[in-house]
Amino acid sequence: MIMNVAEVFETAAQIERNGRDFYMKAASTASKPEAKTLLEKLAKMENEHEKLFIEMKSIFVGDGESAMPDLDGQAMSYIKAMAEGKIFGKDTPASLIRSGSGMNEIFSIAIAIEKDSVVYYSAIKKLLAQSSEKEKIDILINEELGHIAVISREMAAAAAS
Repeated sequence: MIMNVAEVFETAAQIERNGRDFYMKAASTASKPEAKTLLEKLAKMENEHEKLFIEMKSIFVGDGESAMPDLDGQAMSYIKAMAEGKIFGKDTPASLIRSGSGMNEIFSIAIAIEKDSVVYYSAIKKLLAQSSEKEKIDILINEELGHIAVISREMAAAAAS
């Protein structure tokens, strides 16, 4: 499967939409108000990330394929594997929430999603030539890492109570 620049950024935007949908569904199942608030906040952040990837897609589609060199082919190989369902799988994250899913299970899924996103965005960053665009991806990566930290703390607090 060959992916073009538009597909790379559209896939990133879809990852964010999937994350938003997951967090909204998780929020609807949360029994504790603080967990519900956190999950809704994470959903809003994923929505903002989606907008950034759509913006980047429009910038790079105009610049053409040469704007994303991949000299050793590793980044694009990873991106292709992800797009083919070999990394994230065929299920959407929201579909992983079943009736009776507890917050511990939801937080575990969320951490896995965020980790996969960080790896994908790191692969995109490797393809970018301009430092200003790499900085945008770094901001997103740091936000996703922040999500992991917050979710991990909530998971630990839920386990302690």
